[in-house]
Amino acid sequence: MRYVAIVRHGDYKADGTLKQVSTVRLSRAAEFLADRVQAPVRIACSVQARAKNSADILAGRLIPIGIDYYDELATGRDAPIKKYARGDMEAVHVIVEHSADDAQTVVLVTHYEVCNHYPDFYIERVFGAGSASRPMRRSEALIIDSETGDCELLESEGFVLSWNSVSGDGLERIRY
Repeated sequence: MRYVAIVRHGDYKADGTLKQVSTVRLSRAAEFLADRVQAPVRIACSVQARAKNSADILAGRLIPIGIDYYDELATGRDAPIKKYARGDMEAVHVIVEHSADDAQTVVLVTHYEVCNHYPDFYIERVFGAGSASRPMRRSEALIIDSETGDCELLESEGFVLSWNSVSGDGLERIRY
């Protein structure tokens, strides 16, 4: 596996469907990922409707070899399995390793707790040091290059932050 991408689900209505603004932002995230990652792609997704709807938008552009759904990626106060509500980074890492068996890129589509803790967990696990970025907002996508530690974050406003997670070098912010 070369890349791990983490995508936070979009803004949603009470029924779990995505708001129009999120559909636009996630379509942009799908283009961003497609421009940067290598196929084959496997998507690992939360079982919650807002994440599934987000994954469907990404899949339309990424054409994954599969979308797998995991309770371990469903976090927050409405998590279906309460032991995962705060995020279990070891369990998430097992999902990433399993998904990497047949993919060059693993895309996690998940919630606040995983999006804001797993990147640092992964970087620490793979490189022994370093960190990801600021907390991710809804509809944002982060790519981590597992060979170099390079990171790119597509912000919801359409800017891309780039840096090396190990050295901290090269922080740039450009319009996507």
